[in-house]
Amino acid sequence: MKKVYDDNIFLCSNRTDRKIPVHRVSGSYYTDSKGFTIFELDQTKRKLANNRITLTEGCFLLTEENCYKIATLEFAEKRPKTATCTTVVTDVKEIPFYHKFNFKKGTYFEKRTA
Repeated sequence: MKKVYDDNIFLCSNRTDRKIPVHRVSGSYYTDSKGFTIFELDQTKRKLANNRITLTEGCFLLTEENCYKIATLEFAEKRPKTATCTTVVTDVKEIPFYHKFNFKKGTYFEKRTA
C-alpha cells in the first residue's frame, strides 16, 4: 500500500567531511515483497541539479515513522526523469550532523560536538 507524503520527507546527506543542509522532497513510498522500501520522488533530475541538491546512494530519507538509507538510485529513462530510490531502514543516529526532527513544524536540531 502506498503512503503519500507531500513535503514531509527530508533528504539528508551522508557526507561527514562537510555539513550539507537538509532538503525537503515530496513523493510517495511503499514496501515491496522483498522488504525494501521504494520511494518515488516527484523531483526530476533537472530540478535537483538546478537546486544544487545531490541525491546519491548512501543518502538518507526521513519520514515521520522511520529513517531510510538509499541502497540504489534510478532515474526514469524518459521524461520526466523522476527519481526512484530503493531503501533500507536504518537508525537516525547514522546521519552525520542532524538529529531530533520535528515533522509538524518542519524543523530539525543540529548535533552539538564539544
